[in-house]
Amino acid sequence: MNDACFFRCFLVAGMLFFGLASMSGQGADCSKKTLGAKWKSFETPFNKGQHQEVNRICRDLLPCAQKLDENFSVAAAYLYIGYSAIRLDSLDEGFNQLKELERFLPELELEPLDKDYISSGLNFALGRYYSIKGWDELAISHYKETIDILLEQAGLDKNGKINFKKVGADFAFKESFPFNNSAVSYIYLEDYENALKYYALANEVALNRNVDSKSNTLAWQYHNMSRCYVELEKEELAISYFNKGMDILKKVSDKESFKKIATCYGFKNMALLYLNKKNPEKVEHYLNLAESLQVDHIVNLPLARYRVKNLIAQKNYDGALVALETVKAMTVKYTGENHPEMARFYLLRHQLFLERGNLNNARVEVDRAINVLAGRQGANCRCNEFKPADFFEKKLALTALSEKAKYMEKESMTAANNCYYLADALIQSLQHELLVDELSKYSLASMSKDLYENAIEASLKNNDEKSAIAFSQKSRSTVLLQQVRQRQAAKAAGIPEEISSKGKELKIKIHQLQKSREEALMNKDIDESERLGEELAQLDIQYQQLIESIEQDYPVYRDFKFNTKYISNNELQQEARRKNAGIFEYFLGKKHLYVFFWNGEKSMVVKRVIDESFRASIQTLRQGLSNPDFTKEGFDTFVNAAYEVGHSVFPEACLKELDGEFQRLIIIPDEELNLIPFETLLLEKEEHESTAFHKLKYMVNKYDISYLYSSDLLQYESSNASVKNDFLGVAPTFRDSTLNPLPFNMEEVDKIAAGFDKSQILNQTTATKDLVQEKIKDCRVAHFATHAEFNDILPLDSRIELNDRPLFIYELFSLEHKLDLAVLSACETALGERKKGEGMVSLSRAFFQSGCPSVVAGLWQVSDQKTGELMSFFYDNLQDGFAKDAALASAKRTFIKEATIRNAHPFYWSAFVLNGSSDPLSDGVWGNQMLIGLIGLALIPILLFLFFRKFRIRD
Repeated sequence: MNDACFFRCFLVAGMLFFGLASMSGQGADCSKKTLGAKWKSFETPFNKGQHQEVNRICRDLLPCAQKLDENFSVAAAYLYIGYSAIRLDSLDEGFNQLKELERFLPELELEPLDKDYISSGLNFALGRYYSIKGWDELAISHYKETIDILLEQAGLDKNGKINFKKVGADFAFKESFPFNNSAVSYIYLEDYENALKYYALANEVALNRNVDSKSNTLAWQYHNMSRCYVELEKEELAISYFNKGMDILKKVSDKESFKKIATCYGFKNMALLYLNKKNPEKVEHYLNLAESLQVDHIVNLPLARYRVKNLIAQKNYDGALVALETVKAMTVKYTGENHPEMARFYLLRHQLFLERGNLNNARVEVDRAINVLAGRQGANCRCNEFKPADFFEKKLALTALSEKAKYMEKESMTAANNCYYLADALIQSLQHELLVDELSKYSLASMSKDLYENAIEASLKNNDEKSAIAFSQKSRSTVLLQQVRQRQAAKAAGIPEEISSKGKELKIKIHQLQKSREEALMNKDIDESERLGEELAQLDIQYQQLIESIEQDYPVYRDFKFNTKYISNNELQQEARRKNAGIFEYFLGKKHLYVFFWNGEKSMVVKRVIDESFRASIQTLRQGLSNPDFTKEGFDTFVNAAYEVGHSVFPEACLKELDGEFQRLIIIPDEELNLIPFETLLLEKEEHESTAFHKLKYMVNKYDISYLYSSDLLQYESSNASVKNDFLGVAPTFRDSTLNPLPFNMEEVDKIAAGFDKSQILNQTTATKDLVQEKIKDCRVAHFATHAEFNDILPLDSRIELNDRPLFIYELFSLEHKLDLAVLSACETALGERKKGEGMVSLSRAFFQSGCPSVVAGLWQVSDQKTGELMSFFYDNLQDGFAKDAALASAKRTFIKEATIRNAHPFYWSAFVLNGSSDPLSDGVWGNQMLIGLIGLALIPILLFLFFRKFRIRD
């Protein structure tokens, strides 16, 4: 879309505002009157898009403005000389003019509002330049600068929305191009969630304009939103926004050319939708409709690429090769041979050659793509010659480097690893750039998982176990690790409470809106989702601005947060030695299960070949645990699955290193392995005549087991202190609720509380959301004996139920507390949304993210009464000074021993698992009792001495 409208409103109206363009008359002298006349002559060619004339006028008036020291006119002239040159495709000339303006702008004496106008226009023009050059990350940074200035001018109302009443008829918000262009740049970066946020802002601006303009802009933006939903695989939403855009276009009375282009965009998006769904007939239908409109290359080029992909999908390789020549000709003509679009062409040709089995040609195309993305020439490249900063589009470069590494594996494993290390450096760079936005980071983690699997495999082929371990660590829980670092950074920097509280409040509001928007989308209420999307985008920008200001004001915070030190292999061995534990970390790939093991003295990596039967065994085991079958057939099915999984995840070579020396295991699961408690696994395939669940030799019989989301979290284990109360018990009864009553939860909590010096219990009348959030601030152990639910359709709707209102998962992220242990004695609190490369995003993890070092949570719905029995054993063990993992494992062993044959089924005792630190609580919670006990023990010999001495004196 033509962004001249933005500048027409932006700077020309600015001239009118300051009275420069209102001056009339001509004159040969250089006077303010002459300068005003020149600016007046500027309007018509600019409005008509006559950039050559705009450039000439601005060059003509610049010397006069400089002579008169009219600083605003000087800055404006430089801005329009540079911007018009860019529009005339003289990119380097335009860029030089803009950089010159950027250099001397701080020295100009301008009113604050004047400087904002120029700065905003400068950043917008630079964003346009970088976007054309294909440097989308730089483009976004400049567009965001424009947006920040505009938002500051507009102010925000109490709901975090643009305050149009304050803005009034001001020109700065009459166009949505800063938001729209930011969104487009995010699309090129394949960051569709962020793109949707900025389209929501663009829509809000468009809806506050006149009817004709609103129709034009909204139709375009709806089609672009449709594209985002296509990429996010949300078919119904993609089609809905396509239809909304088409409905508007039917009523558009504006130029036919606009209607044609916007319609073509809509058809293009539908072609992509059905390309992804592998429906070649519908792809061809929409491609033909789009191409019949004959619009500009911005649309035609991707259409030509879609046709190639459709032909490849149909294995029409000869046709695809011919169609590729069309793509190449269009790319060279419209973007040149050194544009990232050319890299896309090379990667597409690589895909074709790969499908045809022509590996030599395929490799050449990958090399060409890498060189183009790094601004180099030729078809040969070595990964060790590049740095992350060399690449214009890092995500596209990741794809190319991953393919390059596969070819290098056949020649040199060292060279292949160089490619993977470079790709890893690109990922680390992108993680920093996406540090504020959670959705983008989850997307990156998912995208990176396959690359890290290839890197692990290549390292092992090169006999480089240390590299394999490093790649495995970097593949997991990066979002959680950054959240942990961010929390610790805030503590280290000493950020004032009022600033931290503001950040937490904004984050909670953002999550609330995300939940409401997802509900609206699920109910197909598109209008409501749009309204909520606008509010969400505004709040998200507010939050980003807050984080950026904190980073600027507190350098320690930024340095600490960006310190992405990963735990080393030697440090992991030290941790295993310190904890006297065997550490197992898993990477579940497409064809292999990689088992990484440390025992304090050595480390090893074991690769297991797996197929769908392994994943099927996990699901069978999970089903047998959560829905017990007490028949002999059910028993045998369970035993087989527990043995198959146990035999795979505990290699014999690792177990030999544990025999006789270790009783503690720390498990770091991956993907589906998060769904099962390793305590229930079997290493021997036992035969029994009946359903003898109580006789099985479970892993829990031999080992105390705890879990971690990532081995890197061993660096961040911490213990809280300085609390008023040892224990907080939360036991709502739900007698007047639609939820099922919990008749045994008060008994469970009362019995546990009796073992503490200082405790508080919130029951039917007091277990309210406000009181829970208040009381949890000053206790060390919190025990929730209540209902909980993980919502796999709307994850942000997952909650812990209380008497009045639920405590949602997003509120747990920012919960204020000093907990050492949270026990979620409720159903499915350890279950969550499985995110590729990130793990399980659950209620348990939410507590961990908020700063609680140890969390006990459930994997499935369990019996209220039996849970109470297990928890009683667990807390008795803690009171005796057991470490948390030993306390829970011992509780399970006791439960099995004392249970009836039926109740010995793992359904009753294995649902609850410990995530995080296993350190005992004896140093704080029962410290007073233990101190008294120790004093008592110390006094015994003294009393005995005095007693016998007394008798000796008597004698």
